[in-house]
Amino acid sequence: VLRKGQRLNLTASVARLADDTPPARATNALPNPRGGAPAKQLVSRLGVSLSPLTAELRTRYRIGAGVQGVVITEVDPDGPAAEKNIIPGDVIVEVAQQKVTTPAQADALLNAQVRAHKGVVLLQINRGGQVAFVGVKLAG
Repeated sequence: VLRKGQRLNLTASVARLADDTPPARATNALPNPRGGAPAKQLVSRLGVSLSPLTAELRTRYRIGAGVQGVVITEVDPDGPAAEKNIIPGDVIVEVAQQKVTTPAQADALLNAQVRAHKGVVLLQINRGGQVAFVGVKLAG
């Protein structure tokens, strides 16, 4: 494969990312680690709320210490992410092959995809230590 202009040889393993249960929906806003308003950001293009990874969220969702990205804390059951069985506790590692570490960074990359007239964005998702790539429709 070619990735970012570099030729790579990869070994692929086929695995199921999502189970057959309907997407869950978180109900509690997460506190901002610095106090004040919740530290989450609504990303309406996917129908999710994102938060930076904190020790509390790593414990709540059993996210390994080596996982980097932004954690999904809420999923709109009628949104594009729910259609792909993305659930709270999933970690978005990359948006369109760009690593993300903040909700604002993820939102900016999604908005760039919309401005480029892309109808689908490729997300790298980490769920319970398993990594998968998921194509999600972008809400305009």
